[in-house]
Amino acid sequence: MEAFAFYLLKSVVWLAGFTVVYLVFLRNERFFMLKRAYLLTGIIASFVLPLITLHYRAEIPAPSTAGSITIAGLLTAESAAMGLLSGIRGILFFLLILYLSGIIFLGYRLILHIISLRKVISSADIKNSQDAKLVKVTGIPTSFSFFNYVFINPLTDKDEEKEILNHELIHVRQKHWLDLLFVEFLCLVQWVNPFAWIYNRMIRQNHEYLADEEALKRTSNPGNYKAALINQLFSSKVISLSNSFNYSLNQTRFNMMKKIIASPYRKLKVLFILPVFVIVFYAFAKPDYNYTSVEKIAEVNDPAPVAVSQEVKGIVVQKGGDPLQGAAIVIKGTTVGTITDKKGLFKLVNISDDALLVVSYVGFKSKVLKPDFDSEMRIVMVQDTLKVANYEGSIPPPPPPPPPPPPPSSGESAGTELPSSAHQSSDAAIPPLKQNSISIRSSSSGPMGNPLIVVDGVIKDISINSISPEAIQSISVLKGESATKRYGVEGKDGVIEITTKAGFVTISDDPEVRVTGYASEQKEEAGTMTVVEEMPVFPGGGADAMRSWLAHNMKYPDEAVKGKITGVVNVVFVVGKDGKVKNVEVSKPFHPFLDAEAVRVVRSMPDWKPGSQSGKPVDVRMVVPITFSLK
Repeated sequence: MEAFAFYLLKSVVWLAGFTVVYLVFLRNERFFMLKRAYLLTGIIASFVLPLITLHYRAEIPAPSTAGSITIAGLLTAESAAMGLLSGIRGILFFLLILYLSGIIFLGYRLILHIISLRKVISSADIKNSQDAKLVKVTGIPTSFSFFNYVFINPLTDKDEEKEILNHELIHVRQKHWLDLLFVEFLCLVQWVNPFAWIYNRMIRQNHEYLADEEALKRTSNPGNYKAALINQLFSSKVISLSNSFNYSLNQTRFNMMKKIIASPYRKLKVLFILPVFVIVFYAFAKPDYNYTSVEKIAEVNDPAPVAVSQEVKGIVVQKGGDPLQGAAIVIKGTTVGTITDKKGLFKLVNISDDALLVVSYVGFKSKVLKPDFDSEMRIVMVQDTLKVANYEGSIPPPPPPPPPPPPPSSGESAGTELPSSAHQSSDAAIPPLKQNSISIRSSSSGPMGNPLIVVDGVIKDISINSISPEAIQSISVLKGESATKRYGVEGKDGVIEITTKAGFVTISDDPEVRVTGYASEQKEEAGTMTVVEEMPVFPGGGADAMRSWLAHNMKYPDEAVKGKITGVVNVVFVVGKDGKVKNVEVSKPFHPFLDAEAVRVVRSMPDWKPGSQSGKPVDVRMVVPITFSLK
């Protein structure tokens, strides 16, 4: 409804422009055929040109994200806008009903006139006369033509009838009825526009000028022709679709019959319509807003030289060539960026020469790249590793442990130093670590009972073996008074303080799945766009269910038991889009027997609930560290 109202408004403006130019510059000119073409063009333009909208580019500052709008404020503004919109729509609906009522009334009146004429034609005596059919019938107030019918009162004088017929045949031959159909339709559609009715009168008046011009060339006595016009002076019009002989019979019409030679250059006056085209098209032109950051506007206004901005295009794929939809490409140090489409394609504009692109996708390692302005970039993303909680298998009891090493002679044992920067304890000694295992023993009283585990200053309810040795920077062991003094009664069985490496993400027995990697990489992603992904879930309860399933399905190889082979096997696998486990392998070979068993048990896992990104299933690479130990 709003769209039609706007179309009607533009149509009214176009018709008004043609009408004003005609009244000001063309009304009294004598090139009647050119004026007829102009008037018909105006009707067509008023219906067609409102459908054409020009567009222009408008640069505006992007909305600032620094400020905030309260929810209450938004709701109040929205309510006010909805109320105003509802009121406007109510008014428009009323105006639409009024508008349609006018069209129905005028259309009904026109149909009644046509029906009455058809009745007259069916009952009258019709004679064929040259290019028209002559209808002589009493009761009509004036002579007129209707399509190819010419109506004349039979009481009209013979000489006067000849002049009238001469005039009306011009209307028929030049098909003025076609112009009348157009203008009647125009008045029906724009009956609320006063310029439409003025336009109707201008077309009919120009028809009479055309007929007078030709009729005077064909008559033998111009005086009789003018006398016939005067005799019809007080007759009234019959129907709107007809050309009446006496239409617009005034001094101006008689003046137009004078033979006055005008300069042909006066026809150029029709070009005054061109400024109307420019004004109306510009008035209704639609802006295409281009949001530009305040910083970029400042750079444009800054007279100092700036870096040249260019365009970057490319595609983001994973290993194997499959495109990645939803990968984030962000200009480093800003919040300006984009995401890839279904085909993995992206495009960024206004990129300076010294910019860096940060490409990130959940489950893949981020990349920082220099943009390539000369050709389309092809960015291959490498899958990151996802780790679940460490699993320690249920293994037969081991042989008795070897005796602990003798304590230092100083009376208080110092903690064994792991890396060079390891923190040392004042209570317990730590024997050297074996590959992929951690063993903590007391220096005097045998193995510690149930020590408190503190990781990076935070108390953790985890097993010491759930922490990868590669993640540990240093270990300190406290027991006795020093442990209870610092941690209270919770430290009565001793405390193991663990400091992890600065760049390593640790994994605990917590069933939550976490991304493993280095903090340096995570810091690169800190200023980029974040994509939330739902991780794969083991059927029946996640990580806890997986640990239980592994405990019932894993078998310790007999050869490994006989050889007392222990250690941790990291099994890497992919949970596919369909939830099936595939691409199972050992990340780093440890021992053939243990590696084979770990791969077998993981490969036999039931289907998982697949991971998803943006609501779509995706392949997720994961690793399960399985600890083989003899107890």
